[in-house]
Amino acid sequence: MKGKRNLFVISLMVCSMLLLSAGLSPDSILASDTKKLTHVKLSQTSRVPSPGLANRYIGKKLGYYEAEGIDIKFGFTEGGSQLIQLLAAGKTDMGTTSLAALVKTGMKGKDLGLIGLYNQNKKIYYQLATKPDSPISKYKDLKGKKIGVSSMASQANNYVKFLLRDAGLDPEKDVRIIAVKHGMPAVKALYNGTVDVLALWDLTYAVMEDNGFKLKYLPQHPILGQVTGNAIICRREFLEKNRSAVIGVLKTWAKSTVFMLENPKATAEIYAEMFPGSLPKGKTREQALKSYERIIRVRSPITKVDTAKGEKWGQFDKDNLALYIKEYLRIDPKAVDFSKYYTNELVDAVNDFDEDAVRNQARNYK
Repeated sequence: MKGKRNLFVISLMVCSMLLLSAGLSPDSILASDTKKLTHVKLSQTSRVPSPGLANRYIGKKLGYYEAEGIDIKFGFTEGGSQLIQLLAAGKTDMGTTSLAALVKTGMKGKDLGLIGLYNQNKKIYYQLATKPDSPISKYKDLKGKKIGVSSMASQANNYVKFLLRDAGLDPEKDVRIIAVKHGMPAVKALYNGTVDVLALWDLTYAVMEDNGFKLKYLPQHPILGQVTGNAIICRREFLEKNRSAVIGVLKTWAKSTVFMLENPKATAEIYAEMFPGSLPKGKTREQALKSYERIIRVRSPITKVDTAKGEKWGQFDKDNLALYIKEYLRIDPKAVDFSKYYTNELVDAVNDFDEDAVRNQARNYK
């Protein structure tokens, strides 16, 4: 018995010496194992997840969020207006939506306590679509028509109003805007005549086409092909108290986007594992994965940045935003204090990761 006790003591001493030689201690090992994660709720402007938005989710499966000390929770809403309300009320910490709501509210003298931190998409992804045999081919043809949006809280309402005003139509009198949800309910509303045209986004159109529905797209307005799309927005108070966690969320987003662009197929598989309930009925897993991959590729082009040309993940361009404010919101950019609505102060920290290592991980992911 005494011999066993001595053996245990000797073993303990050896382990301690090995830890100390590595610059560690038993206490530090215990501390690393019990490190508390910062809880962050990140919400989006739709009620369900989408494979085309996989770069916000897959960081959880890949361990990126946890490596940044984050316990991430995903939230889902009815649209941009509701998301802004939830952010302002402190019911979600971060979210993805247009900066339009912040600027419009701010110009009325109300500060919601929110700030844009990451330029998510390089272009607006809304577009008008109708049936292939529809006589509607230009914006002026919308007079007297019914236009379907996902919800009355959707930022698509601003998009539609911009197009109508630009065509010389009155958004309040010349058309009727109806909430038809998105995906299958929306395309059925189009095909059964409930609405004449849809004002939705690229990913939901991809789902419709993947299910056999043909669509005709109205040309995108040239201005809207130049201006930024959604941004990641955060409560200022949350940023002040959790700066490192916010940077971690944004960095994870950037790394996940690099992974997604490098290997859409693996991204589709990870998405399917994370959201098994989203597998479409009537399709095999292989068919579903091919559909997911196609949808991922639809959104990918407007998420890319060219780091070789000095572009950075998440960076806002002031001239681009000024054009957006002027044309889309019809507000004089000279009257806007942009520092109230966005900042690039976190960009360098967000881009502080090895892109080549992430690409290599994506290429070899199994």
